[in-house]
Amino acid sequence: MDKLSTSTLVLNRGWMAVQITSVKRAINLIYQGHARVVDPETYQTFDFDNWSEVSQQMVEVDESEFICSPALKIKIPRVIVLMLYDKLPKRDVSFSRKNIFERDGFQCQYCGEKPKNKKMTMKWLEKKALTFDHIVPKSRGGKTTWENIVACCMSCNRKKSNRTPEEMGWKLVKPPVKPKWHPTLNIPLRIVPHKEWVNFLDVAYWNTELENDNEG
Repeated sequence: MDKLSTSTLVLNRGWMAVQITSVKRAINLIYQGHARVVDPETYQTFDFDNWSEVSQQMVEVDESEFICSPALKIKIPRVIVLMLYDKLPKRDVSFSRKNIFERDGFQCQYCGEKPKNKKMTMKWLEKKALTFDHIVPKSRGGKTTWENIVACCMSCNRKKSNRTPEEMGWKLVKPPVKPKWHPTLNIPLRIVPHKEWVNFLDVAYWNTELENDNEG
């Protein structure tokens, strides 16, 4: 992948993560004075000229983390802070299928079955072997809420049908609750592309929201 197309984390003026942008756009923002580079270890910020000077001193940094041209050698800015923008990102967790799966660790909350690794997780999702289930069925008054929805394998989903776990003699792996994390950015939880981002991320995840019976 072209280095300029890789990603940079954008913080607002209050140092809250609000966006992911390309390295190319990040450098443009820095050059124009709209943003400064953030050193994730010292939290010091740099304008374009200062960052260019500092980059020359980073002799121990992997060369793959530099943008080089005949006239310039600059370390890729992985975190930048905007100078004027102070709006906040959405502060509530998206009620979506994959957020339900993420909360439940991609594990069936009835039988406990779960993929052994990331590749298997993706195969589960591609084959739709993992779904979600209403603990109290909708036909019996169950609501579509965080507290009544759990990740469920297709086998348990078929067996349970229109019954409750109690009627099946099943126990949930863990009680379903609304997650305490919230999505700031469109990246999976526990998968942080760059180590420099870790201290600046609350959490984040996938997009499409489900209709929540607790709302509206």
